[in-house]
Amino acid sequence: MKDGMFADDDVVEKKPAPEMANKLLELWGVTADKAMVVGDTIYDIEMGQRAGCKTCGVSYGNQTAEQLLTQKPDSVIDKMVDLLTLL
Repeated sequence: MKDGMFADDDVVEKKPAPEMANKLLELWGVTADKAMVVGDTIYDIEMGQRAGCKTCGVSYGNQTAEQLLTQKPDSVIDKMVDLLTLL
């Protein structure tokens, strides 16, 4: 872990397992119902869902909006600024 962020090397179970999200929730003292996982792959979205968080896909990363929608995120955005309307 570096700067409050976790990477694959910091967890035993990789995405889409919820371990990384659960560790962050514990570290920050936040419950899953008050958190949102924002990611650019279906694996990020599934991790958030399995942790019980709201999820938001971002279409400007590794996968398209259409690909992200196959995992049924709560939202998909095309620009970072659009995240402000979801918070």
